[in-house]
Amino acid sequence: MKMKLSTKLITGFVIISIITLFIGLLGAYYIKKIDNAETILYENGLVPIVDISQIASNFYRVRVNIRDAIHSNNPADIEKFINRCKELSENDAKHIESFEKRILSEEMRNLFNQFKEANKKFEEQLEKLYVLAKDNKDDEAYKLLYGEAYKIAQEENELINKISELKNEHGKKIADDDIQNANLAITLMTIFIILSVIL
Repeated sequence: MKMKLSTKLITGFVIISIITLFIGLLGAYYIKKIDNAETILYENGLVPIVDISQIASNFYRVRVNIRDAIHSNNPADIEKFINRCKELSENDAKHIESFEKRILSEEMRNLFNQFKEANKKFEEQLEKLYVLAKDNKDDEAYKLLYGEAYKIAQEENELINKISELKNEHGKKIADDDIQNANLAITLMTIFIILSVIL
């Protein structure tokens, strides 16, 4: 029995409507998925990179200021350099807390814990250096600065670099996943659009 023209038209319209609806839902799903990934990329990729960059900058500046404090014989300048070190350390603490809240992987957690331990040891060395600088015990201060404190500083610097590299890798993976999801969405939507045209 042949199908009436009106039935064919209605059937075709229903099929096209279903395909159109599916295309819309598919597009909405992948847009939401990419949007969520972009949010993660910003909050857990970009912001922590800013944090670790600031931590690195503060770390280098502390080392310069403590060296200048030891080098100076003027009590007012020594106090100024030491206070600057303390300000930078306080700023560091804020960025360390901010970074830690956004850690997603166990690998990063372990690496960051190592960094915090090294940072704690370096802060302890700084406290000793503050006292030596104020007392103008330059020989002892330089011995500590380029001895034990230097070893700890090198360890901390290496960990900062590793954290930066790992965070960049994580960010790149999220961005690559975004591109894959976008390409998959385009491919699927193109297929269903072609099907709707054929039908």
